[in-house]
Amino acid sequence: TDQLIADMEARGFLVLIFEHLVESLVLMRRELNLALGDMLHLALKKNVLTSSKAGMKRMAAESDAEQTFLLCSSRLYAHFNRTLWERIARQNQSFRAEVEELRQGLIDALRTC
Repeated sequence: TDQLIADMEARGFLVLIFEHLVESLVLMRRELNLALGDMLHLALKKNVLTSSKAGMKRMAAESDAEQTFLLCSSRLYAHFNRTLWERIARQNQSFRAEVEELRQGLIDALRTC
């Protein structure tokens, strides 16, 4: 897992964290110089405000391969969740305003749909 993380970091991967998708999308918008409207479209496609975490239940590991997968998955999540917040901490003050603008755009779009 450590080598996989190192390879992903070296290639400049940006990993979106579902639980923090709005923040992840704003960070992606800034790093790739995309429009906020593009992020709104992506978030609506993923139904970020109405998706249920209940559908993401962990299944009990029955084999060594499944246990290894769960361990690797947990380590990847922990690393990229931590680095997401480190990258967000380096953003300027307008980052929070963009997050709120995207979140409000999602709410407004869902009300009209």
